[in-house]
Amino acid sequence: MKDKLLSIVGIIGGIVSLAFSAFVYKLDVGSTVRQQTYGGDAYTGIQNAGAITATNIVYMNTILRTGLSALLAVIGIHMICYYTMHLLDSSQAKAIVNAAPQQLPAKPADQEYEEANKF
Repeated sequence: MKDKLLSIVGIIGGIVSLAFSAFVYKLDVGSTVRQQTYGGDAYTGIQNAGAITATNIVYMNTILRTGLSALLAVIGIHMICYYTMHLLDSSQAKAIVNAAPQQLPAKPADQEYEEANKF
């Protein structure tokens, strides 16, 4: 019972991870800023430095958003597969234990083949 509950919680955790992956991927990363020129050199340099910084931050946010989203998706898929297999394995193991024991054959098939083909 404890294994089954743990597997169900793990599957739900995987689904939540996939949902967060979609949520993270839809987040806004910001917008870039255009470079402009002004009459004075100091204002132009300051504005362009700010524009370059803002653009770099947007690119960094895009990379982080995509990477985190992919990581969450992979973790979610892994959790769903792992705990589903764990849930199926535990239920199949109980079915095998509860099944009636079968009688093993007296001789393996290879021995029967060798005995039948002796010269």
